[in-house]
Amino acid sequence: MFKTTFLWWGIKIKDFVYQQICNLTGNKKLDNQKFLVLISGGSDSLVLLHLLIQIKLRYNIELILFHVNYQMHNNSNLMEEICMGIAKSNNLKIFVLKCKSDYLNNNIESKARHFRYKEAIKISKELNINTIITAHHEDDQIETVYMAEKNNSSWVSKIGIRPNLSLFNDEHNKIQLIRPMLEITKIDILEYS
Repeated sequence: MFKTTFLWWGIKIKDFVYQQICNLTGNKKLDNQKFLVLISGGSDSLVLLHLLIQIKLRYNIELILFHVNYQMHNNSNLMEEICMGIAKSNNLKIFVLKCKSDYLNNNIESKARHFRYKEAIKISKELNINTIITAHHEDDQIETVYMAEKNNSSWVSKIGIRPNLSLFNDEHNKIQLIRPMLEITKIDILEYS
């Protein structure tokens, strides 16, 4: 039923993502909230951003974008330009960082994730943001669990991607990472886009 609603009535996916964000943050409404949205320039993060912009039209939320250019493929600079262009056309603040690929010489995904989250936490502290949002989806979840099983990883890895995670917590800041699209498939994302 969700898939049919999503495909024929695109507005419904916005309501689903809105409700997921409310549930994951523990808020009944999202008014007067600030979010740091991690965007890559790919379809997943751009669909999430589109949905958040639609939500922003109805609720008083502030979206700040963060993009990391890892400079690892031919389209890295193009992806950065896309993210900057979308930020400009929607009057959104964006932070862009370049990461030297030699820093990521082995265990690339883990190092990239560590770098991205470390920098996202810095930005969040600076701007007093409590919630970071990423566009992880159901297919990412399946891949994570499959790879954890294949590589005989720890039981924690076999749980998969968590919908929310505390990234930082002290007496001054509490920063959580949420993933409101974990129940949405890549096919649905591509069809929506």
